[in-house]
Amino acid sequence: MPNERTYLAVPYAERKAADKAGAIFDNSRKLWYAPSEKLSDALQQWLPNNTRSTQDLRAQFASFLRSHDVDLRGEPEMDGSWHRVTINGERKSNASYRGFDDGGVPNGQLKLFKGDETLQWRGEAVEMSREQREAVMAQAEHNREKKAEDLAKERDAAAKNAFGIWKNAPHWATQKRCDYLKRKGVDGYGVKALDDGRLLIPLRDTNGRLHNVQFVGKDKFFLENGRKEGLFHVIDPKRQLESDVAKALFIAEGYATAASVHKATGLPTLVAFDGGNLVKVAKEIREKYPDLQICIAADNDHQLPLRGLPNVGLEKGREAAKAVNGKLIAPPLTRKEKAKGLTDWNDIHAERGLKGLEEALRQVFLSLSRNRSQDKNLGRTREMAR
Repeated sequence: MPNERTYLAVPYAERKAADKAGAIFDNSRKLWYAPSEKLSDALQQWLPNNTRSTQDLRAQFASFLRSHDVDLRGEPEMDGSWHRVTINGERKSNASYRGFDDGGVPNGQLKLFKGDETLQWRGEAVEMSREQREAVMAQAEHNREKKAEDLAKERDAAAKNAFGIWKNAPHWATQKRCDYLKRKGVDGYGVKALDDGRLLIPLRDTNGRLHNVQFVGKDKFFLENGRKEGLFHVIDPKRQLESDVAKALFIAEGYATAASVHKATGLPTLVAFDGGNLVKVAKEIREKYPDLQICIAADNDHQLPLRGLPNVGLEKGREAAKAVNGKLIAPPLTRKEKAKGLTDWNDIHAERGLKGLEEALRQVFLSLSRNRSQDKNLGRTREMAR
């Protein structure tokens, strides 16, 4: 819990009076503050009032959002939190935005879930006097600390909720109990099934602490306000990681992909839950297991570039592999399989069977080995040419 502070807008000429009244100057932030949220009467005069016209900023941000087909009802919020919205013509909320107005230049982001694309907005700077700027900075610092405190409370509450849901979930998941496992043709590894057939997957950190759960049925969702970044689920029934016998592991986006890869390799496989979390999970694992070979079993979102969007699966997979000096293991889809809409290793499992999946993985590793040998030979050739 951070120390409770109320930041103040103290003009330079009034700094001695503020000091005498009990205000404290934070040298690192270059801001004055009262050491408690309960202000003395003497300090009330320096409470910050944001003199900037937020109406103009909201109008700028609203124009940006609507230019990208956001169905915006009313004015956008500028509180730094993510807000779900719908893109015009779509059935459900498939985007979110957040806006910041904390001094200097206002800014914001629009995240499109289709394609995992994030668009940036930068508003026009507003001319302010020194006193106005100090007031805005003081208010922004107060807002940041309050937001961090609120987020910590929300995540702690979500973690407690997740623990209760997980503890009381009635069954370990099998294909007989879970529609998703049956549909994907994979087994349950450390996951549970609810009475309605939905799959329940725990999200843990490298210390094994449970922070969140994912519900998987017709839709996939996590607990509201729960943490996701850097969290994962481990598929390792033989406990190779715990006994320090594992030499390598895989990280995949979704559970079905991870379960298929584990079935084919027998190696520990982690579920990162989406492409945006691959890098964070890979870095957490590299820190805990510095000597393990990390392989990123990426998705191949080949259909997205056809719509002018990035191939998120391959790009995020490549980024994660590079961040931890690992290997990118991309599914070798045929033209026919791409035409069917297949994108990941579980799709190959379903299309070619377990033997076909094993062979596909073997071929990818052989290709990586050949490329590595070629790189070594090229390096020797360059060395000899010097």
